[in-house]
Amino acid sequence: MPPKIEFCGEEITTEHIEHKKLTAWFKTNQKGWKPSPVSYVPNYIYSSSDFRVLIDETGMVVSYKEGTNFQQVTKTANTNGLVSKCD
Repeated sequence: MPPKIEFCGEEITTEHIEHKKLTAWFKTNQKGWKPSPVSYVPNYIYSSSDFRVLIDETGMVVSYKEGTNFQQVTKTANTNGLVSKCD
């Protein structure tokens, strides 16, 4: 997890509750990720220059930079508590 990410047009850091919830979710959901070449329509987006997370109620899609290329993985899992609406 990058220390600074954008969510709802704002930069959030490790002190922000949204960042903490996302970090905790990743720690408890480290296994079961699958590569995916498919493009997804985002619901809720967390992003930085080399990291993007798309969340809906059934799972998560993560795109991340590896060298000069971007990789994308998906995971089907409960995301309750991560999904909050932008004002």
